[in-house]
Amino acid sequence: GPLTLIGNVTVKARVFQAGFFPGPVRSRNFILLDSTTRAFNSNLPILVLSSEGRTIVSDQLGGSTNRTKGTFAVFDTVRGRASFEHTPDFLGNAQFEGFGQTSAGWPKRPYNVEINDDMQNDIDVSILGMPAEADWKLRNPWTDKCMMNDFLAFELFEQMGHYSVRRRLVE
Repeated sequence: GPLTLIGNVTVKARVFQAGFFPGPVRSRNFILLDSTTRAFNSNLPILVLSSEGRTIVSDQLGGSTNRTKGTFAVFDTVRGRASFEHTPDFLGNAQFEGFGQTSAGWPKRPYNVEINDDMQNDIDVSILGMPAEADWKLRNPWTDKCMMNDFLAFELFEQMGHYSVRRRLVE
């Protein structure tokens, strides 16, 4: 029968038939938005991290492989605006982990995001025009009240001929 979804969820399925090898695992991610969120739009790209109700773990000393599974969605700008009414540029499986000792206590936490395929293996994906990669960092310049100091420092360093991290401001 049909599935009834009442919250954010990842559905995984696999076909089994007598006399044949099992089919491949397939997954689909569903993010349900309430009426106050559906109409949100911005001049910045919008990222959605859904842990499907689970608490996102913080990083562990020595690195952690016990990240919180969930869904990652990316809505880039179209004609200058990003909106949930547009088709997401990426919607798929991911694992999340908070990082930083001081910044983890701020109201807007920084996160490590690891993009996964249907079997929870790393998969390289291009996000917001940046080169394809499985591991992403969402930084939170919470103490940078103008939200430009870190961004400008990276930009200027790169213009001086040095390697600098790729960056985009996002919601």
